[in-house]
Amino acid sequence: MSSGSHQYLQNANQKNIPSRPGEIEHSAQVSEHLAALFLEQVHSDVTLIVEGQKLGAHKVILAARSKYFRALLYGGLKESSQTEIVLPDAPFEAFRVLLKYIYTGLMSLSLLKEEVILDTLGLAHQYGFQDLESAISENLRQMLALGNVCAILDTAHLYGLEKLVKVCHCFLEKHASEILLQDSFLQLSQTSLTELLQRDSFFAPEVEIFRGVCKWCKVNEDKDDLVMKCVRLPLMSVADLLSVVRPAGLVKPDALLDAIAERTNIRLSSLPHRGQLVLDENVASPRLGSKVVSGELMEYLLDGDYYTYDMEKGYTRHAINGPGDHGIVVKLGTPSIINHIKMLLWDRDIRSYSYYIEVSMEQKDWVRVIDYSQYSCRSWQQLYFKNRVVQYIRIVGTHNTVNKVFHLVSFETMYKQKLPKMVNDIICPNYNVATLDKCAVVIEGVSRARNALLNGDTKRYYIESSMNVWEWEMVVDNTRENCKSWQVIRFPPRPVIFIRIVGTHNTANEIFSQFDTTQINKTKTKMLPHNPPLSFSPAQPRTRPITQQTALPVPAAHWPRNADPPQTRVLIGPPQGGGRAKAYPPLTRRISSSCHRSVAHEPP
Repeated sequence: MSSGSHQYLQNANQKNIPSRPGEIEHSAQVSEHLAALFLEQVHSDVTLIVEGQKLGAHKVILAARSKYFRALLYGGLKESSQTEIVLPDAPFEAFRVLLKYIYTGLMSLSLLKEEVILDTLGLAHQYGFQDLESAISENLRQMLALGNVCAILDTAHLYGLEKLVKVCHCFLEKHASEILLQDSFLQLSQTSLTELLQRDSFFAPEVEIFRGVCKWCKVNEDKDDLVMKCVRLPLMSVADLLSVVRPAGLVKPDALLDAIAERTNIRLSSLPHRGQLVLDENVASPRLGSKVVSGELMEYLLDGDYYTYDMEKGYTRHAINGPGDHGIVVKLGTPSIINHIKMLLWDRDIRSYSYYIEVSMEQKDWVRVIDYSQYSCRSWQQLYFKNRVVQYIRIVGTHNTVNKVFHLVSFETMYKQKLPKMVNDIICPNYNVATLDKCAVVIEGVSRARNALLNGDTKRYYIESSMNVWEWEMVVDNTRENCKSWQVIRFPPRPVIFIRIVGTHNTANEIFSQFDTTQINKTKTKMLPHNPPLSFSPAQPRTRPITQQTALPVPAAHWPRNADPPQTRVLIGPPQGGGRAKAYPPLTRRISSSCHRSVAHEPP
């Protein structure tokens, strides 16, 4: 046997090796044989005519691969009995590529011109090849460039490819000023261009957008002035309106006068500003040109270090003097669309702060987006508000429980795609917020170690909540009930900063059992044992109950909509010893929701 024959048999045997005993795997040969039928005239039973050129094909293969051809060839239409079928509006080169894919399942996009790829995408959409349509769309996402993005956007609009449209918009927004100068911009359809210009995130100087639209209007027909109406004339200076817009002759005199009046008479914050949109990424970064322009020790706030800080360094501050405070002002490198601020208040002790935050475009007209001037806040602040285009952010402290200085350690701002449920300006959480990870802290209670909870068996208790630590509202009164183990408590919705749990009776000893407090959307309080235990000594003066109080870093509202009423869940621990039940004066613990930090020093 020759070496060539031996190699042939070896390759054949390798192809025919079964994947498992008792099974035969010859699918590769089937694919090869079907691929060999591509453009095979001898066995073809239908001829497809595309742009006057004939392509031999096989009805059964076309029908098996496409519902469109199945209906065309076997659905009782006149084409079912024809041996030659004309396919109008199908580009020949793109259809030949698609026909080869039908027979082989393969397509090399890297060997095709961009216009052929776009035509093939259209045919895949028309004939129902969804997997191919998705694959081509993904390839187009990777090959986006200034020269082809406009054509790809029009194609995506034409075939309703929303994911591809979104990717094209993101690309165009990142290169807004550049795309306005490209010749390909002039080829955009009116529908694609109007949708693009309506986006707040298509950010470029409005005078540049106007010039780009003027060039587009010279090449295309702007039906009903739909494109020109998308230009935000009030964002342009009066000088540009008179020296650039008026000579172009594309804006009616009345519209020009209205734009000038709006520019001069309406609050700057009310204008439809444009800004860059960066998803889930901090834009208050020196890397992006952001900086602190007002405040003391400005170098620390945006350095990204929220671990190394103490009483002397690592924070930015301003004196709390009352109305008229300039506060701490951050200037973003570029006007940006934001809806979230994350910042760290100095938290090396259990002090709390009050503050408000305002935003502006030119430091003239300020809009308040966060007002926590009546709340007690500490440590990490997770703040959410409606989408706004801003360039300046001002944080003004109004109160410090220790001194008259507002201290800010870290500051970030961004656009968040996923937002928590909000009630007015308060988060409505669906997770436990009374934990150290969420910056909760015990601010009052008799304990060998702060934040340690105890393993007693409390039979009777009551729970109160507060927003300011001196006005308390009853959550539940179980002072007349014998309670044990988990307690599920339902109460009307309310905002909460401080939680006070008061034990009034213990069957085992004089220790009030306290466990981890869970506060979630259904307002659950859950308690789990901690050590060392909190103790109450009868020798201590009992001028008022021993209290444990928990404070949240920011107010947490518990308003579940279309859900069960708010509830508190309390676990009361097992008895610590036997003996008869004894009644003692109220054993109280106040738990304050704020994050516990070490080093109880105050900064200057």
